[in-house]
Amino acid sequence: MLVNSIGRCPFRQYMPSKPAKYGIKLWVACDARSSYAWKMQVYTGKPSGGRPERNLGLRVVLDLTEGLSGRNVTCDNYFTSYELARKLLERNVTVVGTVRKNKPELPPRLLAVKGRSPPCSPSRPPPLWCRTSRGRKTGTWCS
Repeated sequence: MLVNSIGRCPFRQYMPSKPAKYGIKLWVACDARSSYAWKMQVYTGKPSGGRPERNLGLRVVLDLTEGLSGRNVTCDNYFTSYELARKLLERNVTVVGTVRKNKPELPPRLLAVKGRSPPCSPSRPPPLWCRTSRGRKTGTWCS
């Protein structure tokens, strides 16, 4: 979420695809039914060392879901990874989300299938990778 901000702020972000192009970036965990914001984090940019943080999406989701148990988390392809699903499963939290095709943990057999929608990948214990098709579009999921 990008909150519109035109003031001077050291961690103001620029996102050209958003209606408000400049603002403060927030990571928010919300309840799907009530839209209640359960936890929030402000993204303050790169650490002072100048190098970007590795596994930022993983850290953010783990921080925001701290204290949850017996719930399901739905996220987009920036956050979804096998490691995230495994760590959340240890906390008794499930995750569903789309996955980018270039993730190294995706089983090659799952990407090699063309023209049909195979069942979930049996190559690993849960969490499972799935591939679905809708018309010409194909999606890869982690569940």
